[in-house]
Parts: sequence; C-alpha cells; structure tokens
Amino acid sequence: MSKSYNNFIALADSPDAVEEKTAQMITDPQRIKKADPGHPDICNVFSYFKTFKPEAEKEVEQYCTKAKAGCSECKKRLAAALNELLAPIREKRNKLAKINQPLKIS
Repeated sequence: MSKSYNNFIALADSPDAVEEKTAQMITDPQRIKKADPGHPDICNVFSYFKTFKPEAEKEVEQYCTKAKAGCSECKKRLAAALNELLAPIREKRNKLAKINQPLKIS
C-alpha cells in the first residue's frame, strides 16, 4: 500500500473506504487456491495484523498456513480490526470538526 498509488489507509478514512482498500491488498502470490497453504511471512495482510492487532497474529498464522480461510476472509478480518482501531480516532476527529465549525450569524 502506498500514498503515491492512492491506496493507503488514512486515519480519517470511512469504514467503507477501509474495507475497500483492504479488499484490494496484495496477499501471498504463492497461494493460488483457497485450499493451498499460505505463507504469512510474505503476505502484506499478515504484516498488518502483526502491527495493528498483534494479539491475533498466532490465530491468523494458523488459519493461513493450514488453509482454514481464504485471503478474502483474511482481508475482511483485517478491515474489521482496523475499523475497530480507528473508531475512537474518527469519533474524536468528528467532535473536533464540530467544535471548529464557524459560528453562523443570521
């Protein structure tokens, strides 16, 4: 994911935008079919889990390497984790945006 490719996840992105961007992430290029075991060490999605939801790292590694879930499912789980992490940031940002609204004088 890269800012220059305009596919980065911003703190202000909506939940839908996060889901859309994670759905487009490149995963393990060696995993062709859902039944193929994955290689988390070369998967971008797994690196996001390690960074943003480290408590799920072992579980994600297990269902990837044992082909218990496909890459699409993994991306959906990542989007949910990122949206959970970003929710308080979005909430605070919205509150600050309301505070900084100019006063309307009639």
